[in-house]
Amino acid sequence: MSKTKVCKDSMFSLRIPSNLLDEYREFCTENSINISQRLRRYMEQDLEMWRRVRLEKIKRLKELEEKKRSN
Repeated sequence: MSKTKVCKDSMFSLRIPSNLLDEYREFCTENSINISQRLRRYMEQDLEMWRRVRLEKIKRLKELEEKKRSN
């Protein structure tokens, strides 16, 4: 039996001006884009970048600490 990770989707509220949301919904409809999937993709990209930057920052801090210790 294989264990699979169950991903539970959640909903949350955003404060967005209705005219912006309406226009974006129209844009997505005209271009056959699913709004939820598009927003999810942007969130994933933001998180990937944030993780990368955070890891680089941690790496630089460790290098600085090691450099200080060696002096």
